[in-house]
Amino acid sequence: MRKFLAAVYSTLLFSLYYFILALIEPEHIGFFIILFSISIAGNIIYGIPVSLLSDYVTKKLTKGRLFSAGIIHIIFGSLLVFFIGGFAFFAIICAVLFFFFDELLKGSFKTFWKKPIIVMEFTIVILLGVSSSFWWLGYNIEETREETNTIFLIPDDYEGSVMVFYNVPEEPPLDKEGEYSIVPLKLETIPQLHMTNMDEVATYSTSSRQVLGYITDEYYYVDENGERIAIDGSCIYHANSGSDGNIEYSVYQIKASGCGENFKWDGHAPYFDQTREALKYFNYGYKEKKSL
Repeated sequence: MRKFLAAVYSTLLFSLYYFILALIEPEHIGFFIILFSISIAGNIIYGIPVSLLSDYVTKKLTKGRLFSAGIIHIIFGSLLVFFIGGFAFFAIICAVLFFFFDELLKGSFKTFWKKPIIVMEFTIVILLGVSSSFWWLGYNIEETREETNTIFLIPDDYEGSVMVFYNVPEEPPLDKEGEYSIVPLKLETIPQLHMTNMDEVATYSTSSRQVLGYITDEYYYVDENGERIAIDGSCIYHANSGSDGNIEYSVYQIKASGCGENFKWDGHAPYFDQTREALKYFNYGYKEKKSL
């Protein structure tokens, strides 16, 4: 019964943050329900046997029992990384909470502040649990993250919006250059903008899927001889992404001069108007607040 209560209490405390988040933002209620269900099942099916094993292994220890029990909980929580990947972050947190409530119900902390050794052991267990959970999370992200790996070839000296449409039926797939996909942009005239100096937009359509992930893209101007000239990062603004049914799009802004941190992070206001009109011309809805 003590183990069962420890499983319940640790699940409730672990889920509390996500419960509050779901109350504030109802769209997170689904994630809370899934997380709560998985954590309570994991604590009962996996956590209780691990805790019983911990009791059996450490029952004869007269010194360091608390520390040893905590390490066993953390180790078995960490082993789940091989089955649930980055979600082992949650598993380790649950393991530490399970350990805490189990020891609390056992009465291990009745003389907590009177025994510095217990304070030290418990503190080390907490620090190891938190650090190992974040380490596993970072490791999993590093190992599994998807990279965008796209090379954008932009007409020489072009300034303005760059628009790429993905999953477009009957359009060609992107060619590859090593691990990178090649997007050979071309200029297309937008009739609605013929009275402005921004009536040409760099665009390309492909049947390939859009890759979202860690941005490793490269941007080049291409002159009339096909020579590539790298574009500085401060001359590129990552604007928006969106979709219209199955077709997705990504929007960027490019400047050949007058670049800097302001443009890199905020873009150029007239280019937003250019993008809006271009998307209307291509018959796609413009979603201003959806970040890339």
